[in-house]
Amino acid sequence: MTQPSWLAPTLELQKCDIEIRSLKQRIAAIPAEIDVFQKESQQWTDDVSVARKTLQSAELKLKQLESDAKVQEDSIQQLLTKSAMIKKQDDYNAAMSQLEFARQKRSDIETEELETMDAIESAQKALKAIETEAKARQSDITAEIADLETISAHSQEAVAGLEKQRETLKTKVPAEILSIYERILARNRGVPLNALVDGVCQSCHTKVTLQTLNDLKRGEMVHCSTCSAILYLK
Repeated sequence: MTQPSWLAPTLELQKCDIEIRSLKQRIAAIPAEIDVFQKESQQWTDDVSVARKTLQSAELKLKQLESDAKVQEDSIQQLLTKSAMIKKQDDYNAAMSQLEFARQKRSDIETEELETMDAIESAQKALKAIETEAKARQSDITAEIADLETISAHSQEAVAGLEKQRETLKTKVPAEILSIYERILARNRGVPLNALVDGVCQSCHTKVTLQTLNDLKRGEMVHCSTCSAILYLK
């Protein structure tokens, strides 16, 4: 079986175009992949920020409780001084009632101080853990993004080289064949040339007629009636 003279150079051109298409698809996908990593990186940053704010909030609360405790302690000391000078029983009883209230308030604050100190300790541990995990993952993310950027750069260089090669390959394809080939290629659906194996188009799996098969054997250009690909016998 003799293949038409234009088939080999056109298949070589198609091989080049397939590589270019594949590389361009890879390049086009990279920004979205980088975006995923950047969003994850931001999430880690946000998680660390939340943990740090939780700790800071607990520390501020403890400072406020310490201030409140001092106020109650001062109040207790004032009431003790005042009660020592009270002569009337009713006034003394009222002062003792105020003193008991102040002591209970101080006790409640001290209890809350202990709870807050526990909360601070937990928040410190949580912050340290998330910072350690975030640092490790951020390092990985930076490396992943750098790898993707390298792949993109190398792929763009490869595309530039293949496109120069394509210009040379085009000169080896007859003008009328090239025109049909590029029109089909522009549809960006599959490839322009597809093999016919056992009478079946390998692109859309349509079985061709006997007439089509005979035309191919005579070296004529034949299109698949379903996918419009240029058929050739393998």
